[in-house]
Amino acid sequence: MARTIVKAHDSIESALRRFKRAVEKSGVLSKVRRCQAYEKPSAIRKRKKAAAVKRHLKKISRHNMLMRNPQLRFNQGSSSRDSKSKFSKDRATENDK
Repeated sequence: MARTIVKAHDSIESALRRFKRAVEKSGVLSKVRRCQAYEKPSAIRKRKKAAAVKRHLKKISRHNMLMRNPQLRFNQGSSSRDSKSKFSKDRATENDK
């Protein structure tokens, strides 16, 4: 179930936008639409196949993006600022020795 906490300074529009985003991410509406009427087995297979193709294309595009931009490949998991500062500290200690 999607929840949105509205603070005193929040506008109704922004709270509604956050709620809609939370509902969309949780997949509640898509499940309700799917269960609302009978879906033929061929339609289920078609929907699952389309989802698999979409996941595969997304995976390929991520891979291609990483291959095109080598800086993204090496800085996964930490921000580039942190890795640069660690590298410069290591290099400074090596030069001091």
